[in-house]
Amino acid sequence: MEYANAGNATWVGTIVNETTHVRDYIDFAALTGAADYEDILDTGKNLSFQLWTESNARVKGYYFVRKYTFADMFDETQLDDIIKIELPAQEHLLFENYHATNDGAQQAYYISHFLGRLYSLQKIVPTFFTDDWVTNMSLFINNKWMSDWYWFPKENNSLESVSAKFNDMREILRQSFIRI
Repeated sequence: MEYANAGNATWVGTIVNETTHVRDYIDFAALTGAADYEDILDTGKNLSFQLWTESNARVKGYYFVRKYTFADMFDETQLDDIIKIELPAQEHLLFENYHATNDGAQQAYYISHFLGRLYSLQKIVPTFFTDDWVTNMSLFINNKWMSDWYWFPKENNSLESVSAKFNDMREILRQSFIRI
């Protein structure tokens, strides 16, 4: 209510984000024959799914935040603010959150949010956030595994296609997180 009363569309993004999780969990349970919610929450078995749904939900939620924040979410005059303010602030937040814990799963969780937001921006302004631009981000140049992870769900953009390759995703993550 606080966001809605302030005219901030974050609440819309939260609803879309959480609804996406519900849909992903229902679909994943059907795909895997999971007995219950607790089975899906087992990070030993399903961490890749959990990280994928975090990124997927962020993509969709953030898309709607922008849709309901700006009269024209595709207006490229917003790029200057995105490049100079938003992305640096998000990278800083990622850095702070990442280094606030030694838990690899939690660190990966933070990264999945960042990657989801970036993918959403690429979908909104593909003429600027080209594959080449994303590939050459300093964060990705310095962290190839993170770049590999970004491209993985983009190339496997449905739960059905990505779930068949969750072991591949885990191998990407193991480039940085040995215990995942």
